[in-house]
Amino acid sequence: MKDYIRIKLAAERVPLTTHLTMQSIEAQLPTARFMRVSRSYIVALDRIRAVDRNHCLYIDDQVIRVTGSYLKSFQAYLSKNMPG
Repeated sequence: MKDYIRIKLAAERVPLTTHLTMQSIEAQLPTARFMRVSRSYIVALDRIRAVDRNHCLYIDDQVIRVTGSYLKSFQAYLSKNMPG
């Protein structure tokens, strides 16, 4: 969507579409609560209900794969914050 992003809010059924870049929204979100996991997704960390060994996140009914350069920081987050 070029410089438009869709924001899915937990309390809303329809995503919000806004004229921002992923980079600009990422810079505005608190890093303790949100993490970019791919070129197309920034996730709320408290909404992740499971992570599989293929680095797929399960959030509500969505499956989101952690990709490329985002994998290392996500693995660091997991090792620091998740039991086991």
